[in-house]
Amino acid sequence: MSETTPLTERQENILAAIHDAIRHRGYPPSIREIGDAVGLASTSSVAGQLKALERGGYIRRTGGRGQSRTIELVRRPVITAATAGHVLHEYGHRGTEPGPFRRALIEAIARADILDRAQLADAYPGYVAAVSLIEGAEDGVEQLAAIAGVPAPAMLRPVPCGEAV
Repeated sequence: MSETTPLTERQENILAAIHDAIRHRGYPPSIREIGDAVGLASTSSVAGQLKALERGGYIRRTGGRGQSRTIELVRRPVITAATAGHVLHEYGHRGTEPGPFRRALIEAIARADILDRAQLADAYPGYVAAVSLIEGAEDGVEQLAAIAGVPAPAMLRPVPCGEAV
């Protein structure tokens, strides 16, 4: 489960069950409670789904043998297809042309230092994650193309925002 692999419906339901339990009770549900909430009778099936969510960085599990285990939700920015398309377009690849505000936002993120990016991430986490991905990951363009649902571009290196293609 990577940045480009969407969660399955069952995984989304498990995350929602964990979130709801923490919000309403103040602590996460047990494996059996998660199974009951999402319609899984087998605790080993729930454990397998939790391992996949942990590998994907969506949850963190603490505790060990002889200790109660806890589950923490990890906030991860979600890069939507629209966001991925906008960022691809602004970096000179096939994508969706953003409106003037989104264009200015992407340019601001591209020019921001690390502290300003952190502040922008509070308000626009998906856009900051997408710009960071296209600038920092070797396969960032391909990952964003997969999220946006467009063919992977032939040009593999990102074009800095504002430069001619």
